[in-house]
Amino acid sequence: MGASSSIRRSSEGKVPRGESPTEGEVEKVQVKVGEGSLARKASVSLAFTGSTNVSDNPVIANAIKHLAPSIQAVQFMAGDTVVTAGQDQGVLYIVQVGTLGMYSNSGGGIGEDGFVGKLPAGKMGGLDSLVDNTPQTYTAKAEEDCQILKIQHEQFMECVRGNDDLLHMLMERMRGGSIPAAPFSPASSPRAGANNKIMVRPKLFSHDVIRVAFFDAKPYDRESFNKYNREGGSLIDFRYIDEQLSEDTVSMADGCHVVCLFVNDGCNAPILEKLKKLGVEMITMRCAGFDRVDLEACERLGLTVARVPAYSPYAVAEHAAALLQMINRKLNVAYDRVKQGNFSLSGLVGFDLHGKKCGVLGTGKIGQCFINIALGFGMEVLMYDVFKNPKLEENPKCRYVQLDEVFSQCDVVSIHLPLLPSTKHVVCERTLGLMQPHAILLNVSRGGLVDTQALIDSLRSMRIGGAGLDVYENEASYFFADKSAQNIADDQLSRLLSFRNCILTSHQAFLTEEALEAISKTTISNVIAFNKGQTMKECPNSVNK
Repeated sequence: MGASSSIRRSSEGKVPRGESPTEGEVEKVQVKVGEGSLARKASVSLAFTGSTNVSDNPVIANAIKHLAPSIQAVQFMAGDTVVTAGQDQGVLYIVQVGTLGMYSNSGGGIGEDGFVGKLPAGKMGGLDSLVDNTPQTYTAKAEEDCQILKIQHEQFMECVRGNDDLLHMLMERMRGGSIPAAPFSPASSPRAGANNKIMVRPKLFSHDVIRVAFFDAKPYDRESFNKYNREGGSLIDFRYIDEQLSEDTVSMADGCHVVCLFVNDGCNAPILEKLKKLGVEMITMRCAGFDRVDLEACERLGLTVARVPAYSPYAVAEHAAALLQMINRKLNVAYDRVKQGNFSLSGLVGFDLHGKKCGVLGTGKIGQCFINIALGFGMEVLMYDVFKNPKLEENPKCRYVQLDEVFSQCDVVSIHLPLLPSTKHVVCERTLGLMQPHAILLNVSRGGLVDTQALIDSLRSMRIGGAGLDVYENEASYFFADKSAQNIADDQLSRLLSFRNCILTSHQAFLTEEALEAISKTTISNVIAFNKGQTMKECPNSVNK
């Protein structure tokens, strides 16, 4: 009796709809097309390379070796839905046995039901979905009893991270469409209709649409960028990538002319050189800071670099004010107490901001917004910046002073400087030693502006009153990700979190609806201008030297 007979079956003798065989049963099912796991490897190899001989392609052979344990074999009966368009995010499916019917929900099919063709055994679908971790383009239904191999995005990323050859090969596949090698066969189907039309997906590149690798993508990024891209005529094809840009993930930009980065994406010379070899011509930052971008390497490689110089200075300044009051009025402590039924007020004494001195380091747009907030509290403002703003000096309650005077005279010191070699660790043991015992330090700019160990020492010894931070100089490994199931291995970060007089948020000061709109619109505008020929210094918001 055939090995497949040992699989759990319904009353009709078939595997229940959509039900996955157990691990042992998967191996037995595969005997239908080969011996044991060799069939699985052969099917994956056939889908990726067109050959069932795994040894024909050492890149695939190595990938399959690592992917094999996570490949899921699933039995489907005729009529079952394998994946649904707009859903089933981050899934690649390979037809091992049987045939799938492919359907479009966009009305672009050749039949009234959206039928666009068939996906036979040995072909795959959902490659875009797998790599980009996006929903499916088509709905796939079993035309007959089928066995499907599925690979999930998370397992795939673990396998290909740092595997440049494999990623390059997959990107070549994607350039021709998510389902390669013309898998649809509408002519053989009676549903093809008299016109016998074949729906062909467009190439990922054209002169009218530019492809952008969007690293460190978050749900709010996708929603905002997709919205304003549609409003602008969908001139950009975003490839959303969950991971940050690094030497391990740089190959995921293969096939793109532009990479879109955020504050903690790595962009050193080796990464830039790899991007250039992959065909990338522009680095667009969806933030104001660009301190992690090697501008000298960009100049040497001819890479255009643009940024979003101002999205919502109000959002960042208002967040600094929120941190100030959290620390000053001990709101974090009070909140925890009341939740536990403790309504005592001991230890919650703060001070009036009215009549106090506020020090502001950096009087750019964000600094000016914070100055207005401080003036609204009735504070006197002492300012420091190498570039003075004459309009601010017209206000009798504002005056520029030397750096040391800001630290020694002010009750609140708020940092709004860019991170440059000249400003790194501007807050250090010496300047912290100048602050008054009750003074509060605020940093919503860049983590590297503060010497973390010096701040820890000052907080621990109560040499300053407290600190409100939205940034941390070693934040790249933690911020913007859920690490709640892990221990924090960073001793300095753990120490900061342990202080009751320190409030730390995860670089969220920018995060308002208005800021996301401005970031999306400006970034898209920068890319479109680049695509029209405005490169290097000619590009809007360029930071090229």
